[in-house]
Amino acid sequence: MKIISMSLLLLASNTIVNGFNLPIPQQIVKVNDKIYDKYEYLGKHKIWFEPNLFSTIHTINANQKHNGDVLDFSHKTGNEVVKLISAGLPRVDSIGHRILHANDIYINNILNNPNIPHDLQKTLILTSIKLAQYGDDMGSKLLTLYYDLVDYCL
Repeated sequence: MKIISMSLLLLASNTIVNGFNLPIPQQIVKVNDKIYDKYEYLGKHKIWFEPNLFSTIHTINANQKHNGDVLDFSHKTGNEVVKLISAGLPRVDSIGHRILHANDIYINNILNNPNIPHDLQKTLILTSIKLAQYGDDMGSKLLTLYYDLVDYCL
């Protein structure tokens, strides 16, 4: 059943992605410059947010003549996307540790409460563990998506 649902999900996502009209590099650079120009409002704090995807595209555009070198543009942009997502993954991973710690506290509170019948304790604890498993499965799917994204971007 999981294979069928994953196949349908991949088919649907490919259909959606292929249905978009991707902008040409000149359009990307134009929109990027509009966003990058807003960084000036950050003043002295601007350096805290750089380098990032927008500053990289701006630097590439400023240092290159538009000679159709889309491949280099694509590689550098792909590198920035991978860096951005790689930087966010540890924060996502820390959520799992927090959930397991909260589960530990929850389970101890349930087991140490004499007013909750044994059968109900068992049901509550198993439900909590099942929810943690669902979160772990979601984390695995996110890592698979990350792997595919890195494979595509680099």
